[in-house]
Amino acid sequence: MENPPKGVLLYGPPGTVDAFGGTRFGDGEDNEVQRTMLELINQLDGFDNRGNVKVLMATNRPDTLDPALLRPGRLDRKIEFGLPDLEGRVKILEINARTMSVEKSIRFDLLARLCNGATGAELRSVCIEAGMFAIRERRKIATEDDFFKAVDKVIKEGSNLGKERSGSSSNTKTMCTVFYAQSRYYRAPEVILGIPYTNMVDMWSFGCIAYEMICGDPLFPGKDNCDQINRIYDFFGNTFPIMMLDHGKNTTKYFNKVEGTYKTKISGGGATY
Repeated sequence: MENPPKGVLLYGPPGTVDAFGGTRFGDGEDNEVQRTMLELINQLDGFDNRGNVKVLMATNRPDTLDPALLRPGRLDRKIEFGLPDLEGRVKILEINARTMSVEKSIRFDLLARLCNGATGAELRSVCIEAGMFAIRERRKIATEDDFFKAVDKVIKEGSNLGKERSGSSSNTKTMCTVFYAQSRYYRAPEVILGIPYTNMVDMWSFGCIAYEMICGDPLFPGKDNCDQINRIYDFFGNTFPIMMLDHGKNTTKYFNKVEGTYKTKISGGGATY
């Protein structure tokens, strides 16, 4: 060969090594699998240097692999790719949204906060589902609200917490956890109003969460976003944090600003009270 390859990379997708590299048992029922693994071990050990041949294997269950496969000299490095952190989730959402028609003002950092513990596949599903919400409403551009709905469907309904929220469990610990999630992700005013996360916003939300967990009732059980904002404003009155409203990009949807103060719009009309 005029230009021989500098090296060879042998790679199997996650789950491939599980098919033949699982822990061996003495019942003899997996003889074919054992022979395949022994041949692989023989090739990994060998008598000659492998040169530039590199072998990569991927698995989602390292605890089930046979110890002989993991001994030094065979697989020299074990690298764990865990769940993405906040920064990683933001990047994954941004990358998957690049091929979509979306609003430029979407706050992926906020969406990433709502997807704590999500895998890369789940985050991709969030983006796909957001696009589906836009298509169902015959829109060419996915909005931030579409992404919030997608998080609700993909992350919350797909988790055990989502099942508990819609199920019949009534023990105190479960209900407190459910109310916590509802207040933080469904009833938090900063989510509805589009307010940037700040220490002040987080502390104010924590007070609402504490009330719900201690009393065992949702603080603002609104029928929709507008009704919920009305209830929040009725509860807090003039003590509602004005700074938060000033920074909310959706504030004008639910409030009229009159002489430096905010008054909520009645659902279905433009009047204020």
